[in-house]
Amino acid sequence: MVAKQVSCLVGAGLAVKRSAISDCGWINKPLLDDRVGKRLISGGDVEIALRIRSAEYELWYTPKCQLMHIIPSRRTSQKYLIDINYGLGTSQLYGDTMLWPDSYPAWLVTSTLDAFKLSVEILVHVLKATIKRRPITEVVINSSFVRGKWTGIGRLLWMDTQKRQELLGSAKVATSKG
Repeated sequence: MVAKQVSCLVGAGLAVKRSAISDCGWINKPLLDDRVGKRLISGGDVEIALRIRSAEYELWYTPKCQLMHIIPSRRTSQKYLIDINYGLGTSQLYGDTMLWPDSYPAWLVTSTLDAFKLSVEILVHVLKATIKRRPITEVVINSSFVRGKWTGIGRLLWMDTQKRQELLGSAKVATSKG
């Protein structure tokens, strides 16, 4: 596999040009929460990548850069996977909000319909697993992602109007520069 340009990255093993992180404005005013205490949310990772890209820098994945990481057994438990997927659902909602090109009411309708469709898909999977008498462990883990999206929608609904306006469309993607 060769290095390739990508549209988004995660924070694990992320290397960033100082000028990119400075130019995107993240240092002066981060908009999303990152990990706070034991909450498993990766808003900071999402925001940094989106804002660097919107500041006209390219994002690259380089497979030759490898990260060795010891994962404790608790991080493979069902509870951890449920919690991390919940945080990822919320983070994805926030990232989508930062990329949103339209008005808040249009965002609300689109986000709600998307979360509703995902909820229906989860319900269908639960029903199929129940009818076939199969375990629903994977469905439970995946449903936590959808719950995270609903939580994100709720948080934006109740968010201070000014903060919501700052977040909405704050990382619209422009053309790239190296």
